[in-house]
Amino acid sequence: MQTCLVPMKAPARAVKSRLPGLAALLALVLALLPGQVRAQQAFLFTTLDDPNVTRGTVANGISLQGQIVGFYTEVTQHGFLLSGGVYTTIDRHHANSTQANGINDKGQVVGLYTDALGASHAFLKTRGRYATIDVPAGVNGSVANGINNVGQVVGSYSDAGGVSHGFLLSGGVYTPIDVPGSIGTEAFGINDAGQVVGTYTDASFRAHGYLLSDGVFTPIDVPNGFGTQAFGINNNGQVVGRYTASGTHGFLLSDGVFTPIDVPDAAFGTVAEGINDAGQVVGFYIDAIGGSHGFLADPQ
Repeated sequence: MQTCLVPMKAPARAVKSRLPGLAALLALVLALLPGQVRAQQAFLFTTLDDPNVTRGTVANGISLQGQIVGFYTEVTQHGFLLSGGVYTTIDRHHANSTQANGINDKGQVVGLYTDALGASHAFLKTRGRYATIDVPAGVNGSVANGINNVGQVVGSYSDAGGVSHGFLLSGGVYTPIDVPGSIGTEAFGINDAGQVVGTYTDASFRAHGYLLSDGVFTPIDVPNGFGTQAFGINNNGQVVGRYTASGTHGFLLSDGVFTPIDVPDAAFGTVAEGINDAGQVVGFYIDAIGGSHGFLADPQ
């Protein structure tokens, strides 16, 4: 399916719907048509657990410099930055909870916070300063999920009817991202070429990933998978996300081939959330007692 985007003017969630059971361009486009799945690529996996918790860490984004952002849960949710082996908590001032969802190579961070009334707001953090970047139409909340090196931000908002829409914020202008025919769209990742990946839900309530490039949507569906979501894209056109097939698995889409990503210690699923230009992947997995742990996967 290829459908042209109609430019117009994204749902906020306490946790992005990536948890298991819960919720160059030509090569990529060719890969999204009947694709191939190969045996798992060799990765060196490192578990990432914020020292403030024993379990409950999610890694969402990684920069080329290897800085990682995500969030941990300890009563409430707190964002974190992992840089040079040191975890630094990211908490939006006066917020009840904070999530860090994306980081670019300049160190700018985007994410989500909830206020005293429980309302969700998107934010951008630049050199220690926070800016709220709520979508005007997001009366039921906004979340920022990804940022590229040009400063373009993508995310999602929920409208007055509770319908989710993706958005692109570029040059101070908000543009909605809606896959035609979908009943809900979210945008998660953007590269420096402005290519966007995300997820949409069809009329049968099935999840699909998508690539939006030059105004054209192309679905991303792992062959033989039931439900695919795309969460990150790098400047090489590599895409990561999750799919369901006898459990929940992360995936890497590179050079026309889907490759599963499964952390060996995962008992209840792996989700790949972000990828940098070096091919390093971050995400999280669920252990045997239901705890979530972040991970870094270094390609070997």
